Amino acid sequence: MGNQTGTFDSFECAIHMMAPACENCGCRIMGHPVDSESGVYCCIHCAKEAGNPHKPAKAEASGLAVPPQSTSSAR
Repeated sequence: MGNQTGTFDSFECAIHMMAPACENCGCRIMGHPVDSESGVYCCIHCAKEAGNPHKPAKAEASGLAVPPQSTSSAR
């Protein structure tokens, strides 16, 4: 994250040490954040609750492709 690096043996430790925290609720942000001029938020709800306009932190965050689910059952 930025210039910060680390070696961890679990995702939980890496997230706790390196993931940004939501400006409103304080939870660690593991996915695509919502940002505004005043901070970074975990979701649109937190951005609105903090009274900040929102926009996706990355333009490509709004165009997620989801693979189709298989309808056949395993035998």
